[in-house]
Amino acid sequence: PGVAAAALAPPVLSIEILPSNDIRLTWVCPLMYANQIQVQMLSKPTLNDPFDVTPLVPVHLGGDDFEVVIADPGAAAYFFQFALQLND
Repeated sequence: PGVAAAALAPPVLSIEILPSNDIRLTWVCPLMYANQIQVQMLSKPTLNDPFDVTPLVPVHLGGDDFEVVIADPGAAAYFFQFALQLND
């Protein structure tokens, strides 16, 4: 007997700037797939620089809710790209 597949749609990523200027990302993903989610941050200080890739470890908030908090980059401008990927 198998387990019914969960309905998977791309997660909606919420972005919040905290009072500390840290960046908080939250999303909802079925808990049964939580250990298969890979989260990466690509960042760079200027558009001319190559991206630095930083793996992020999501924090389980309960239920199907997850978050990561990224420290304030300490620059007036910084460029980010976030990737959430479901691994096999």
